[in-house]
Amino acid sequence: MTRVTGNIGVAINGVLHIKPSAPFVGVEGRYKAYPVAEGLVDIELAPTPKGIYYLVDFQPEGSFNNPTPQERWSIPPQAEISLDSLRFPRSRQPCLS
Repeated sequence: MTRVTGNIGVAINGVLHIKPSAPFVGVEGRYKAYPVAEGLVDIELAPTPKGIYYLVDFQPEGSFNNPTPQERWSIPPQAEISLDSLRFPRSRQPCLS
């Protein structure tokens, strides 16, 4: 498992709804809810196989909307990764030259 830690950018309570783009060994293909407190994320996810990623949706506390994926996360096989690294991979950051 890989520990994912960080801040969603807003100090708000809510839930991350996360599911894989396709089921894989040890991970079902349905949404699971992970709590977010004051914008802080500290969860564990199984590393994703090549070509598979997690579909992620954040909903504020009290929201009853169906999850609509807003982000895609590829989880590497390592002990820990920052939320910013998942949300803004180096390959997609703008060039500042």
